[in-house]
Amino acid sequence: MKKLQYKLFVATIIMVLADNAFADHPLPKTGQTVTYAAGDDGAYQSGLAQSFTTNANGTITDNTFGLMWQNSYADNGGTVPSLNHASAIGYCEGLTLAGHEDWRLPTRRELKSLVDYAKPYPSPAIHDAFVSTTRTDGFYRTVTDFLWQYNTVWTVAFLDYDFCLGGCTGYYAHEGVAEESESSYVRCVRGEPLEDSTFSRSNGIVTDSATGLQWQDDFDNNPSEEDEQYPYIGSWNDALAYCENLTDLGYSDWRLPNINELHSIVDGTTAEPSIDPVFIQAGRNWYWSSTTYASDTSHVWAIEFNMGLDEILPKTANAPNVRCVRGSLGSLNSAPTDLNLSNTAITENSPIGTVIGELNATDPNSADTHTFSLTCNGATGAEGNFSIATPTLKSAVVFDYETRTSYSICVKVTDNGGLSYEKNVTITIDNNTSDDPVAEINVKGNGVSITDGDTTPSTSDHSDFGSVNIASGSVVRTFTIENNGTAMLSLTGTPPVALLGSSAFSVTAQPSTSGGYTAAQLRNGYVYVGAGYATTFTITFDPSTAGTHTATVSIANSDADENPYTFDINGSGYEAVVSSSSSESSSSLSSSSSSSVISSSSSSSSSSVVSSSSSSSAPSGDNDGLEEDPTADGNFDATPDAQQSDVGNVGSVTVESQGNTTLSGLSSASGAQSVTLSSGGSITLPYGTVSFTVSGLTNGGTAQISLYYPYDTTITGYAKNINGTWYDMNAAVDSSSGNYTKVSFSITDNSMFDLDGQLNGEVRDPGGAYRAASSTVAVPLFGLPGFVVLALLLGLGGFGFARRRG
Repeated sequence: MKKLQYKLFVATIIMVLADNAFADHPLPKTGQTVTYAAGDDGAYQSGLAQSFTTNANGTITDNTFGLMWQNSYADNGGTVPSLNHASAIGYCEGLTLAGHEDWRLPTRRELKSLVDYAKPYPSPAIHDAFVSTTRTDGFYRTVTDFLWQYNTVWTVAFLDYDFCLGGCTGYYAHEGVAEESESSYVRCVRGEPLEDSTFSRSNGIVTDSATGLQWQDDFDNNPSEEDEQYPYIGSWNDALAYCENLTDLGYSDWRLPNINELHSIVDGTTAEPSIDPVFIQAGRNWYWSSTTYASDTSHVWAIEFNMGLDEILPKTANAPNVRCVRGSLGSLNSAPTDLNLSNTAITENSPIGTVIGELNATDPNSADTHTFSLTCNGATGAEGNFSIATPTLKSAVVFDYETRTSYSICVKVTDNGGLSYEKNVTITIDNNTSDDPVAEINVKGNGVSITDGDTTPSTSDHSDFGSVNIASGSVVRTFTIENNGTAMLSLTGTPPVALLGSSAFSVTAQPSTSGGYTAAQLRNGYVYVGAGYATTFTITFDPSTAGTHTATVSIANSDADENPYTFDINGSGYEAVVSSSSSESSSSLSSSSSSSVISSSSSSSSSSVVSSSSSSSAPSGDNDGLEEDPTADGNFDATPDAQQSDVGNVGSVTVESQGNTTLSGLSSASGAQSVTLSSGGSITLPYGTVSFTVSGLTNGGTAQISLYYPYDTTITGYAKNINGTWYDMNAAVDSSSGNYTKVSFSITDNSMFDLDGQLNGEVRDPGGAYRAASSTVAVPLFGLPGFVVLALLLGLGGFGFARRRG
């Protein structure tokens, strides 16, 4: 199958070459551009310019000769293989690279075409395109036999290399031979093999039909006979002058050939001399070239035609012979050497057919015309997104910057002589920011939007935290960050929400990512809010000094016009007033059964209703019939009271019932309820008395009641007001949490402590906690900040209670 594929490829490449003829001079330039003497290689620079394109698929395209070279050894672990002759042939024939399977070992002429004679030691003497994958510590193997010695082949070195057949030293060459059993480096090639020259002789001139060059083959004006004496000229300068001044066989445009031209008449199938038999003047000595040895410009390249090997000799040597050459250099066509695009960017969403730029070529032949195409050996696969109407490159699709920001394409320029050059060009897609998705931050408190930069705190949006007792109070507010945009919102600060100002404020819960994020974003460590999503953060106001406290909330984020998002908050702290116990009225406290009876000196009712501090209606799922503060969490279970069906609050008093019970009638009386203990001391019921009704108990059932007060170690019990008489409920007091004081007791349906006095599954309770009898404290009105949490849990029916902290 592979041989069939190879034959098909050869047939194809022959057709391509028919349309891409190499004019009349398929020899590469030597690379030498410096002139060391009149008539030398640097003066004429005969040949086609070396032109290579490095492809992204591990290959290099020779734009001059149409060959493709191996430039990747990934199949061999990245190492250039060193193999004997049979193994080298097998390696190339078995190679699959860049989707091609028709690789082969190169001929001597093909491998020599890569040599750059202008590079001095220690630079590798090879075109720059190949340097990174070229070994300079040995020879590369060719498929061409060296017939002067049995079972040997020609090799090429890309560093000036000491070589002499037979063991002599001091000779430096780019060419050598190796036995088939020896190992040499390998670089494979594909494409139609370069043909050897075809010669014809007429009237003392040998013409090479492949190169178009004509060679001197008469030295005594008798062109039909072999000369007995070959021209012995002398030094290199003498040889240059000889050819420049030669008038022979009707021509006066003779010159000394360069090293590549001299190599082209070496015949590797013969030896002694190694030159085509058409040359009847065939000496076996050294022949001068016009190419100076770059590593030592006092030397020059030469070829001895006994075996056909190249060599360097001093320019002052008197041994070599000379053979002049002529060719119409002005008519020789060279391939373009470069191409450029006037503009390499296009804006996303531009319509199909948008002009990107104009292409132009660099060509040694200034009169050449050029066509451009996207059909390249080094195609990247992205060429289908573009079109060319010479010399204009246009778009063939609508580009999207968010999908891809650049494309590498291969562009080919072909001159009117059929020679071509390829180059990869990168086209950049510019971002059209007008259609980009954007993030849009919005912050709310109490469900009300807070304007970015707001410096006027308000109770409606919870940026005004109100007044707090510095001894025992604090206020917690939860704020919401919304992303109302179409792109991911990044909270880029550390921490995401920062406070500047009074230390009485602290962020007690930072926002968290909402709406997803990418792995790359996760590595940034930012908090992300997806488009249409929201997250929350919590600020606690806990002043330790009286007076007004202010701070600025700052949220660094990715919103282009609201970064950072800021607003001011404030709150005030106050200190409770303490008076002496002698100023209080007194009454006696007597014991009744297991409860202490407290005589009241006040006739005020315990059922005055204080209206709610929130005007918002109860959210969906809340069926207790009461309006609650949407941010308050009075029962410390990490869920706002307004989101729970069995929790209600008035002002800052919260009552929680459990199970299937119903909460109603929550109220509070303002002002102090002063009583006198039987021992002569006095107590105060702080924050006013509370009243509530719990329904849904089993008839005769018992409710276990727990109240949570701001942390206060002076609270010693709970007193219940029944028809103006105060009873001590023998409550359990727990101040061990450090955050609040828990007061617990129970009430049974239709007991003396059930205000309605009926066996109906309801418990009604008016009452309040009291402090130790040894101190009397003036009580602030209920409406001032601070809170009492009343949590009711059923003791009958298997209900229990556990406090959860957020």
